[in-house]
Amino acid sequence: GNVTDPSGAAVPNAKIEALNTATGLARTAATDSGGSFLFNDLQPGSYRVTTSAPSFRTLVQENVVILTN
Repeated sequence: GNVTDPSGAAVPNAKIEALNTATGLARTAATDSGGSFLFNDLQPGSYRVTTSAPSFRTLVQENVVILTN
């Protein structure tokens, strides 16, 4: 995925957490200098994805569905 600010600029060093709401298993990632991140080995299910970065408000996205690994 990619994290950008309202102007479309990349947000480096943002923390991303994907929480499987059924199992409680959480994975974390951080964006690179271009604002990109990658999660490996997420199991199918419904996730709560939280994105946070200094000087930005925290964004929480509920019911993000992953259909395949």
